[in-house]
Amino acid sequence: MDVALPGRGAAFGDTVESQTMPQRKQAMTLRRNPKIEAAPLKDEMLLFNGADNKFFVMNFTAAFLWDRLREPAGEEALAQALCASFSGIAPEQALADVRQTLKSMLDLGLLVDESADHV
Repeated sequence: MDVALPGRGAAFGDTVESQTMPQRKQAMTLRRNPKIEAAPLKDEMLLFNGADNKFFVMNFTAAFLWDRLREPAGEEALAQALCASFSGIAPEQALADVRQTLKSMLDLGLLVDESADHV
């Protein structure tokens, strides 16, 4: 199964309405799911979930976020890193796009929300 997660070119040029991205009450601290295997694939990243026997292809920007999540991080820190690394991205748009991408990655089981462990 191939899944292209939102990223530069797809979501980063598109308008995301604020009402589609509800504000979270508690900031999430995310990390990679240690059960996921990863391998670079040109400007993308190939992920494999052995438990589900599924492959995922992440575009350049989603691969950038995956790389940053070597260490646990929150949405805002990732959005700031995105703005610092890519020109022409407004901070509000970066945060909305990061939230959308991270939600997809969480839903697919690629990431773990560490803050949920401490509630």
